[in-house]
Amino acid sequence: FVLAAMALDPGGVASCLRGALFDAYQRHDHFADDPGAASPPTLVLEVDSGQWPWRSTMLARLIGELKAAGAGLVVFTFPFDSTEASPQSLLDQIPPDHEFDPARTEIASLPAPGERLAEALQGMKAVTGIALGAAGADPLLKARFAYQGPKAPFAQVPSFAAARAPPEVIGNASAGIAALNLFPDADGALRRMPLLFRVGAKIVPSPDAEALRILGQSAMLTVKGDENTLGTMLGLAPGIAALEAGREIATAP
Repeated sequence: FVLAAMALDPGGVASCLRGALFDAYQRHDHFADDPGAASPPTLVLEVDSGQWPWRSTMLARLIGELKAAGAGLVVFTFPFDSTEASPQSLLDQIPPDHEFDPARTEIASLPAPGERLAEALQGMKAVTGIALGAAGADPLLKARFAYQGPKAPFAQVPSFAAARAPPEVIGNASAGIAALNLFPDADGALRRMPLLFRVGAKIVPSPDAEALRILGQSAMLTVKGDENTLGTMLGLAPGIAALEAGREIATAP
């Protein structure tokens, strides 16, 4: 009876209890202070002022400064799905008189949106974020996937019907493409972050998985299925037990 109640989760009681237990675990055990532990070389830059989204030229300046500071990998946690006006769109507003020919020539020679950012990304490993669920051009994914086990363990991965790619010039210059979607619990707390997603038949990594793949200098992510569980014995599709991306990441504590 208890197992059935936990599985069916009537009224969300089981989910509430699991959330409370998880929160207590995070506060008291999992992140206990260790004075001897080395801090990971990770820097989070938070955009807290100015008009958003920033223009790609401003992001290109930021990438240049990060590159000069020795950053080895940049992960963008926002999607590049906004339409940035092209300088060439001003050409139709210039009078046709010959005296404005120099202005037309100058504007026509300006870089298109995203070109300077793509140039800044040369020699810099970057993960570009995309939002799943919005219709648009299919993203050019960089990660390849393999799985261990008799059955593909992707049936329980969060699935979306569409995705919107970043501008082609930025996507081509990025070392990785990752999905940014999150799934808060009913109380608004974020306790789970999927490592993989699906868009149709394609598998899309999360920023965490894609960053680890790139840092591990691998083109492949290997997924291990949880074949010998109660669910699979009852005929349910296998889930994911671990993901290997340079190192193995368990999907449950």
